[in-house]
Amino acid sequence: MTEILTCSFDPVSASEVKTLRQYRKEHCIDELYVSVTEEGILAKQIRTELLKKALKPYRHLHVITDEGKPFEASDEEVIRNGRYELAAEGIRKDLITEGYYLKETVYAMCNPHRAAHSISVAETCVRLGRAHSMDHGDAA
Repeated sequence: MTEILTCSFDPVSASEVKTLRQYRKEHCIDELYVSVTEEGILAKQIRTELLKKALKPYRHLHVITDEGKPFEASDEEVIRNGRYELAAEGIRKDLITEGYYLKETVYAMCNPHRAAHSISVAETCVRLGRAHSMDHGDAA
């Protein structure tokens, strides 16, 4: 028996991975297929790649592009607000190094004035780096 579940996975949390694994066992599903919905903060393609990384260790969980039954999201907003330790294990580093949800995290952790200032400083740094032919990976 197979089944397809759909969720925003924006981002995928450790509790969602645990729930998917339990769902597969409880419903005696041989292969569980999971897909990402269109709506989300990050692009669907990025969320799909993060989901693939998160589910890579589990051989009976697969990521596909077809839509399926809705799957209840959990912890996604909390993760976007800076609690990256609740994200699925395979994607935690990517969330930080790629700067995914940076604005959401800054606005959740700082007062509005400080958040706006911090974002403005980051954008100025990026513009200065480009003006001096540096990219994000270059060290000073």
